[in-house]
Amino acid sequence: MTPMTYFLNDALVVTLDGALDAKAVHELRPCFEELAECGKTVVLDLSEVSFIDSSGIGAIVFLYKRLLVCNLRVNVVGLRPQPHELFLLLRIQQTILCHDSLKDYLACQPALTLQAAM
Repeated sequence: MTPMTYFLNDALVVTLDGALDAKAVHELRPCFEELAECGKTVVLDLSEVSFIDSSGIGAIVFLYKRLLVCNLRVNVVGLRPQPHELFLLLRIQQTILCHDSLKDYLACQPALTLQAAM
């Protein structure tokens, strides 16, 4: 699994696809280590992730804990049915903010204001 990353306002969006299982987490470990050190809020776009197992949940929680120490957050967007059911079962959405889409995530962010140079 090769994540695609890009900046959206003050957040780093990471798009994953396929299954977020033990094999994928092993491949993504260096990426998640870098994300924990990036100094930005991370938005995990899981709209193309069809399956998550306990390893995937563990990786997301790892990232959440590492960013929390830096007073940053992890947001999850686009949960499909199986990942959504697992998030509900484990009550992860009570700790990690989940949104239906990137558009919904952006709607929850404070408005950016432009300041005119004087």
